[in-house]
Amino acid sequence: MEKFALLDFLKAFQSLTANGKAEKEVAPPAPQQPTVPPPPPPPALPERNPMADVIARHEEIANRIRNKK
Repeated sequence: MEKFALLDFLKAFQSLTANGKAEKEVAPPAPQQPTVPPPPPPPALPERNPMADVIARHEEIANRIRNKK
């Protein structure tokens, strides 16, 4: 049975990452700089409920029709 080209690609990719890891382990660790905390996330907007919008629009239309009679 033939190997798929994807398997060959994955094996080649693994060999590249294995070489990169070996080089990184040999290098001395860089001095750590003080990290700045990330800014707080913006306040979350309330999620819109599409079905609630449909029901509200339906009620508006129904009320207009009732009031015209």
